[in-house]
Amino acid sequence: MTDKSKQKSMNQWGPSDTVRPDGVEVKALSKEMIADIVASYKEVAGLVKRAGFEMLMIHGGHGWLINQFLSPYFNKRTDEYGGSLENRCRLAVEDLRDCAPYVAVIGDAAKVSTITNAVYWGYHAALDI
Repeated sequence: MTDKSKQKSMNQWGPSDTVRPDGVEVKALSKEMIADIVASYKEVAGLVKRAGFEMLMIHGGHGWLINQFLSPYFNKRTDEYGGSLENRCRLAVEDLRDCAPYVAVIGDAAKVSTITNAVYWGYHAALDI
């Protein structure tokens, strides 16, 4: 964000309600919002294919949304997107499953990026896609 004066007046969204170390309030995404995000990944995968790209990377690391859902530190949800490791992986799995029909998969290449990030953060038994 370039205009820091507006930072605290805008909604920040994540897996759970919290306050960031810089004082910015984060609101939990509703299930409907999560469904919209998953649908957006699917839509973009279709656009990527139509545009002729040969690869789609779903980034699941470094504190971005998928990583926040994977992390028990950020994800304090009590529904199907929180709690157990399987539930915390649900957003990543839904994104990958919905994108898979639109992208060519060479072996397990579509899994590698997300699994690599999951292993890096200690979720090595997480994904069964």
